[in-house]
Amino acid sequence: MKELSVNALQTLAIGVMALLCGDFLKKKIRIFEKFCIPTPVIGGIIVSVIVCIMHVTNVADITFDKTLLEICIVFFFTSVGFQADVRLLKTGGSKLLITALLIALLVICQNGLAVWLAKIFGLPASLGMCTGSVSMTGGHGTSAAFGSILENMDLGLQRAATVSMAAATFGLIAGSIIGGPVANQIITKKKLL
Repeated sequence: MKELSVNALQTLAIGVMALLCGDFLKKKIRIFEKFCIPTPVIGGIIVSVIVCIMHVTNVADITFDKTLLEICIVFFFTSVGFQADVRLLKTGGSKLLITALLIALLVICQNGLAVWLAKIFGLPASLGMCTGSVSMTGGHGTSAAFGSILENMDLGLQRAATVSMAAATFGLIAGSIIGGPVANQIITKKKLL
């Protein structure tokens, strides 16, 4: 099978094309808009399917350059941080506190389940943690950071970053596919804007 390495600029170009393709399809196919499926998820799934087909049919094994990964993650989370407002947090009151406690409980449950499943499958518990709250609550940024740390520690984990990123991607796609229709149903039922 042919090995195909895509450099940083080509990786960025493919990402932009995936985003534009996802935006185009979201505007043309009503169900994506109706169920609030994010544009990057639509484009990303298309690229993933193409790469998978190329791998399975032995056309090529594509390796994307990760040089710009950390920079783009920092840009994303910095832009999200611009929306933070202490006054808005204060207006949440007790509901915000209850939500925070439920999230903390979710994190504990995610980690417990991840470690338990890792032990069942004969995998290291620390590798199981890569599929717990590191990826499911933390997302891609946390997965990239902790995956690299786990690989560099003396734990014998060679693919922790890959497992973390794959789990985060699965969580993002599953959350979008499941969360979109659920959100749409709640918005429609409660007549929200």
